[in-house]
Amino acid sequence: MEMYSSRDALDSIEKNEENKKIKNENPKKKAIVLFTISLCVISVGALIATTAFLLTRDVKNNESSPQCERTKKPENQKARELYAKIKAKYNELHPDPVLKNSGGVSTIDPFYLDFTPSLYKKRTVAAKELLKELETIAGNVALSKEEDLVFELFRRFLVNTFGTPYENNYEIGDWLLGPNIFCWQTSCGLLTSLGEALKQIEPKTIKDVELMVEFIKKCSDGYKQRIKNLRNGILAGIVLPDVACQAGLQNFKRIHVYVAKNGANGIFNESGIAELLDLNIIENIKEEEKLKWNRKHNVSIMKYLRNSMLNYVGKSLHEFLRYLEDDYFTHCPPSNITSGFASLPVNYIYTNGTPGNSTTKQLPDGEKFNGKDAYLILLAHFTTYNITPKEVDKLADQKLKELFPQVKKIAQAITKEKNEARAIEKFRSKLESDRYFYTIENETKYSEPYMRCYDNERAKKYCPERWKSMTRWLQSAKMNINRLRKKVHSAFYVKGEKQIQPACEVEVEFDFSPANPYHSYSEGSKKCTTELAKIHIPFFLEKPGPMYEEMTVMAHESYPGHHLEVQGVKEHFETECDHLRTWVSQRNYFAAFSEGWATYIEKDVADLDMNVYTDDMQRYGMLKHQILAALRAKVDVGVHYMGMKRWEAVSLYKEYALDTSDGIQKEITRLQSGPGQGTAYMIGQEKFSEYRRRAKEKLGKKFDVREFHYEILRQGELPMLYLGKQVDEYIQRKLNND
Repeated sequence: MEMYSSRDALDSIEKNEENKKIKNENPKKKAIVLFTISLCVISVGALIATTAFLLTRDVKNNESSPQCERTKKPENQKARELYAKIKAKYNELHPDPVLKNSGGVSTIDPFYLDFTPSLYKKRTVAAKELLKELETIAGNVALSKEEDLVFELFRRFLVNTFGTPYENNYEIGDWLLGPNIFCWQTSCGLLTSLGEALKQIEPKTIKDVELMVEFIKKCSDGYKQRIKNLRNGILAGIVLPDVACQAGLQNFKRIHVYVAKNGANGIFNESGIAELLDLNIIENIKEEEKLKWNRKHNVSIMKYLRNSMLNYVGKSLHEFLRYLEDDYFTHCPPSNITSGFASLPVNYIYTNGTPGNSTTKQLPDGEKFNGKDAYLILLAHFTTYNITPKEVDKLADQKLKELFPQVKKIAQAITKEKNEARAIEKFRSKLESDRYFYTIENETKYSEPYMRCYDNERAKKYCPERWKSMTRWLQSAKMNINRLRKKVHSAFYVKGEKQIQPACEVEVEFDFSPANPYHSYSEGSKKCTTELAKIHIPFFLEKPGPMYEEMTVMAHESYPGHHLEVQGVKEHFETECDHLRTWVSQRNYFAAFSEGWATYIEKDVADLDMNVYTDDMQRYGMLKHQILAALRAKVDVGVHYMGMKRWEAVSLYKEYALDTSDGIQKEITRLQSGPGQGTAYMIGQEKFSEYRRRAKEKLGKKFDVREFHYEILRQGELPMLYLGKQVDEYIQRKLNND
């Protein structure tokens, strides 16, 4: 699983990196990606895969290549001018924190860390207006074939309200909700945004220090505005169920663990803050400037900065945490009242499960809110095309009808029981056997273990029994990754011009998020110079495992799943000649491609091409994850559009996944907390499988699975229907050439 990150945090880090490159006179542009499973102050369990790639490997860094020259063609100029306009509007509404006037005086952009309803509305309106303008161009300008892809990337960028409907779209109402299970809202990463802003200032004068203090105050204002937004959400009836609120709260506390544990004073221990407040930050300030400051404020610069960080950021963050836990959470309705967006807005304001006053059912400007309509926007975002909830539900039923009989056959073979019903019950019991799990003996129980065991050092100390078992799981994961890597060549080019296998390896580490039920992936730097890609194993499952799912999970996350797709394309096919395409690709996220690819890998590639499943239990592990993809889609549209209750979702998982463990409970909570995301796995996989069948049927003996995968991946992540067009063009080229 890979996810996308806080947009403001991404932008601030990216722009800071760009500034550093200018100073170093380094022209190469590096893709900056945030993922926060293990970092305390970076937001989001999510990842934005950079997809700025051109058609062939030999055009890299060649500004005079034919593919790069297309950006200068006359027929593309009207579109190019509009792309630049879109970029400018985005930067206006998602600003770099520091503004400099013609005299070089720095100020804070008024929209920086702005969470007011008016800014969300401006972003939504601007995206719609620019989309109309873009679609008008499409009807009046004959774009070159190569330019068509860039046009589609910008179109999807605007359809998705500047790439992130969750954070940007006023009408969806997510900005009125508390942190979700992924914590990908900007408010989860305010400390990161603050840190990057302060680093940009590089103070030399008193005015620079005063600007730093203004940024600190701006961060404080951000937390206060978020509380106002959440209160408006309660009044409007836009509140997720209690289990989703609890999961979001837990993750927010884990990310800000020191403030959660120690109050406002904990701010000085939060990741990145201590580094900001060491003496190096003021080393370029002359002594005479320091003396001026001391005379003006009767305290040293460092003391003043620390006091400001405590009084504005530490206290505001602590107040926000207290509000989430002591107030907001009490107003989250029980799951038997609401399961998701399908029942929003709720009719009453709930307090500890008891209904009170009626809700307004309106957004702050008086516009009526409809949860189902909001969900449709998110569904289109995560699937990358306009598929209806009923179509998703129907496809999920078809997949379950196709897959579950295969489970029955394996159950009968393993249990030696001819009767299907008895075979399934015996098999269910076998699946729960301790022999398939990394059992934890004599574990010490804590009420909130994630507040004690939130990094490797503390997990070893305070959760030693769990740490011991989890380490066995981690070592097994590493061995399975090595086995998979050795078989990549059977379905992918591993050398030569079309090589896709990455040179950079992938590390395995623990994810200390208490609500996360499954593994996740975060990409590394392009040449492994600053950071390796990582696979994160959930640390807090009641029963770590099961072992029979490991090969499927590692194929999904590493080779040839996420790691090969993301890291491999970054290393081998990234180009720099089309800067607008690079820019928009970094801000798009096509979940159906990324998760669909990894789900397609589990069966079509790992099983059919690579033959990695060596026995019936491993094959069952693969089938279970295929079933999980269908269940995610069915439950996602169920709770957020069709009115499915949580208990119905639990029953579905029990029936088809043969599982009611805490992992499944967390899985359902995750679907309730992040509407739309759960559909990406099945919908994307179905398209990849469809395109493979189409290519194989039309090409016959000319079909080469390695070449097909090269064609699929070489341009990076794309909307699924546009990918279909690319596959059809590949088929036609292949037929014509041969």
